This record gives sequence, structure tokens and C-alpha cells, in this order.
Amino acid sequence: MILHRNMSTCPAWYFCALIILMLQPAQAALAPGDLYVVGFNADGSKDFAFVVLTNVPGGETIFFTDKAVSNNVLRPGETVMTYTAPPEGLAAGAVVTITNAGTGTSRGTVTRDSVFTFSASGDQLTAFQLASVGTNFLFTLNTEGTDWTVGCEVPPGLRDGWTALHTAKHLASNADIDNGRFATQLVGTAAELRSAIGTAPFWAFSEDAAFEMTFADAEILRPPIRLAFQGFEGTAEDTWAIEQAQGAITNNPGALDKAPKDARIRSGAYSYQTENATATLILSPVSCHHYRDVTVTLYISATASNSASADGPDSNDYVAVYAAVNDQSLPSEPDIRVWGGGAASSGGARWRFSEVTARTTLGASVAYGPAGGGRRDAQGDGWAKLQIVLPNGSQSVRLKIVTKCDANDWWNVDDIELTGRPPQASVMFFVR
Repeated sequence: MILHRNMSTCPAWYFCALIILMLQPAQAALAPGDLYVVGFNADGSKDFAFVVLTNVPGGETIFFTDKAVSNNVLRPGETVMTYTAPPEGLAAGAVVTITNAGTGTSRGTVTRDSVFTFSASGDQLTAFQLASVGTNFLFTLNTEGTDWTVGCEVPPGLRDGWTALHTAKHLASNADIDNGRFATQLVGTAAELRSAIGTAPFWAFSEDAAFEMTFADAEILRPPIRLAFQGFEGTAEDTWAIEQAQGAITNNPGALDKAPKDARIRSGAYSYQTENATATLILSPVSCHHYRDVTVTLYISATASNSASADGPDSNDYVAVYAAVNDQSLPSEPDIRVWGGGAASSGGARWRFSEVTARTTLGASVAYGPAGGGRRDAQGDGWAKLQIVLPNGSQSVRLKIVTKCDANDWWNVDDIELTGRPPQASVMFFVR
């Protein structure tokens, strides 16, 4: 707001505009999905807890109520609590507990306009702010009955099963449940936490005893980013350098193969393909310093040419993936090995690139293989997405892929990627 330098000479319209601006409600700082209730008690002292998934400025006001929403507005009666963030604000991930029926809080301050009587016979707990356009609903939790009803509806702007959770409908509680809390660690990206809080297995419920409403703050992780990639296209996107490649980097899509046809290239125009050989592909060391949850991901498919003797990689054929960190030697045992057909009598197996995932951590050697031969796409055991998770603190990683197959059978490798979560950003607060 800009003030006139000499107030005594201001025109009349200036004072009118100033009054309008001063009376206008502040814009809401939060949006749906920025706040989630993670615990509630209808028994005992009626405590509840919420987590913020974004930074909240100091002095920011959030209202909580047990009023239901009917025809897009809050019903009259019941309680409204006014929560004010502490002067230093709330960092994303902070968990705040409101205690003693809305008279105390673990952070900031809270007041109420009447006694908070969150009902053991089913009730609602809704967070909202006021904005120039009206009520800005942030989140609601409903414990009453088994679904939303007329007169107890999803508030406008909220999404059923996402920012509007019904404990029986979405979290598998009893109808009119008394007490509940999120029962595992709050760790993940904001999107992952939103999903987890709306998922039944992560909650505990009780009809008899109130839960302790003490929570560790959430650790909100930044989404993974690409650190290196090799897609065999020979472009600037291929940043993970090839040290050795005994197989062929080719643009043959497999159009004449036995089914599945056109299954040798996952993306782009090229992939790494091997046939009738034991071949080694090595990618040079690449830095992953300062990143966490670093993961190697690569995709494979198993195909066969249109020959009478070809049926796909069999039980003696394999793809073996080895990873080494911090300039160590590559291990003698692979981190992941994927075999061909399930048994010699079953013949070879064939499958497309897919998201069917074989996953392990560095040094924990695992082996996967389909249960039988032939086409495996429909069976869901064509292991096509291979992942190795590196220990936090790794500085660099080098990768080796060894493939073995017979004549007219093919292993195809594409889209090798290294991802990791960046370091957490520092936070600066501004008081409103």
C-alpha cells in the first residue's frame, strides 16, 4: 500500500480508496493441499494435529471448525478456533498439535469462540482461511457415518479422497470412529505425503482410547532429478558416457520379430541390442555427490527374430547389472540378474519394455525370472524395469551390464538413467 506524501492535500477519493483497502480481507496464503490433519481425538481432551506441506509466514491465521458444510457454506453453530502461526513462521513439514479442546497449541497461539466438542458420534474437522472472495477451504476430515451426506458435504474447492477425507470411505475406519492418527513416519515429497495421508494402511484408529498427539515434524523431500542419462541416441541428452560397448547400438525396431514385434526400442530411434554372445556394456563413473536416494534405472526387453529356432532368451540366458560407487571396483556378483525362460523345458521367454520392476539396493544381489516361457507381458513377470538404489553419501557410480543369449534371441537395453534428490533448500521466513 502506497501512502500519499502530504496527507493534508489528498483528494477525497484517496481516503475512500484507502478505507476500502484497509477493510478488504487479506488474500489467503495457503491453498488446498497445503495442510492436512494427521491425528484427532473425540475422546479425552479432544486434541488434534495437522502438518503443513508448505512454508507458512509468521502471524498467518488459519481457522479450524467442527461445523459441517451444507450448500457450499459452513452451517451455523459449533466452534471456530483461530490458530496464529508463531512470529518465525512454520517451515514446510512442521506438525502442530492443538490441545485441550482448542485452548492450547504446541506452536503459535490458538483461541476459540466456544467450547470445542468434537463428537464421538461422528463429526467434521475443517481448516479454512478468509480471502477477498470468501471462504478458502484448505482441508476437511469427516468421521461421521460411512460417506458424505446432504448437509455434510465436501466443501467447495476440495477434492473427495484427496483434500477431503472421510475416515470410513477413504481410510477404512469404522463409521463414527472416535480417535485416529497417521501411524508411520512423515517422510517424502509433498505429493508423496498427500498420497500417504489419504491411504488406509498408514492410519490407526481406536473407539476406546485417545491417541498421543505427539508427532515428529515431517521430512519433506525434494523430488528426484536426472543426474545422468544414456539413451543411445548420440545426442547431448546422453550425458552418461559409454566406456565400453560390445553389443550393437542400432535403430532396428524388431518389426520382423516374433511377437512382440517392434519391441527392441523403448524411446527415440536407437537402443543397445545383443544377440548370440556374452556382451559387456560399461558406463563411466558419474558424480552423485550431495544427492540422496540416488537410483540407477534401466529398461530391458527380451525378443526373438522370426526364425524357426528362435523363441527368446531361455533359462541359461541373462541380463546382469553391476554397480560400483566411490571409485571402487565393480563387484564379482551382479546387483540384479534377470534370467530368460523359467525352465529349460519351457523354452525362451519374450516381453516388451514395461514398468514391471525388479529392484534392489547396492550390494544386495537378487535374481528374477519369468515363471515360464513364451510371451510374458500378460503374466506380469517380464522383468523390464531394473533399479539399484545406492546408499546415501555415495560420491560417484559406475555401471556394468552383461548380457548373454543365443542366436536369433535378443536382449535390448534402453533409457539408462541416474536420479537423485537434491539437497534440501534453506528456508527464509517473512512475517506478514
